[in-house]
Amino acid sequence: MSTDERNIRQMIYTSVADIYKAIDETRERIYRRVESLNDEQANARPDANAWSATEIVEHLTIMEERLVRMMKVMLTKAESIRKIRPGDC
Repeated sequence: MSTDERNIRQMIYTSVADIYKAIDETRERIYRRVESLNDEQANARPDANAWSATEIVEHLTIMEERLVRMMKVMLTKAESIRKIRPGDC
């Protein structure tokens, strides 16, 4: 297993850029897995209480958008704190 694979599984990142890279790579892996599905496969549910692949991808897309938005807010707050107290960071 490569260092990148270990870091992704352990979610250990050394920069914000690493986080965004991991998000992009994960999204690509998911889309590669589902892009070849036909409509029937994409919308099939393993059982009545399970989500289809389409529903899972939609959910992950919504959650990714929310996560990225939250990260931007947190980074903005962190940067403003650092500007107010530069000696503390």
